[in-house]
Amino acid sequence: VTRETVLDLDPEEAWHAVTDAEQLEQWLADEVEIDLVEGGDLRVRFDDGRERHGTVEEVAAPERVVFRWHPVPEIELETVVSIELEPAEDGTRVTVVETGFENLPVASTQACAAVNAWAWEARLEAAAGPVMIAA
Repeated sequence: VTRETVLDLDPEEAWHAVTDAEQLEQWLADEVEIDLVEGGDLRVRFDDGRERHGTVEEVAAPERVVFRWHPVPEIELETVVSIELEPAEDGTRVTVVETGFENLPVASTQACAAVNAWAWEARLEAAAGPVMIAA
């Protein structure tokens, strides 16, 4: 799953938007806890009671953060999310890539990938407006 958008922010502000718990609560989930160091814990909670846990894998400020999490608690699945930032003409391009769905049976892979593609699109729309689908 790959989604991208351009935030009308400079790279430092965009980095803050995708790594600060308070900022993440504006567009990713209702409650976010993140220890922004390699090996740090990530906990994402939604008002409906759903909760996701993960681990920060890589932090390369202000260009890239990578975490591993369980996006669908009901399914034994762990995916890797990479959020990359790069300067763009109108601000900072944010590209989100989530991988790991290939470990599921084909029908489940397609269903999970489709749901997560929609979810990232909706989240990025909440963060910045229209989302441009990259792949």
